[in-house]
Amino acid sequence: MKCEEGNDFLLCIPYNYLKSLCSSNQLCISDEKELVTLFERYLEHREGLPLLPEEDPSKDWSHLTPEEKEAREKIAKEKADEEAKTKEADETAKKTAYDALNDLEKFNFDWAAKVEAI
Repeated sequence: MKCEEGNDFLLCIPYNYLKSLCSSNQLCISDEKELVTLFERYLEHREGLPLLPEEDPSKDWSHLTPEEKEAREKIAKEKADEEAKTKEADETAKKTAYDALNDLEKFNFDWAAKVEAI
């Protein structure tokens, strides 16, 4: 079985599933080198992929002090506020541009938005 990238199916399963599969006592493998080779190929394949959300070290706050956590929360809040201001400014600019259109242009703009949504 192949996954999206065309690699073996076992290379595409999540790490915790492969780990539990490899640690099973009921594998009935005659040559343990096959298992080691599979695991090495899996790790090489995973190194080339982007990190999963649960693997991202920036999201693991368990080792941070309360002060560091507060600093990160403050930075995240400032970033969210900045994104909200940018979004609001974009919406205001779009509304101003829409208001400047004549009736036919507004109709065409609304129609194009409906077509794009479909």
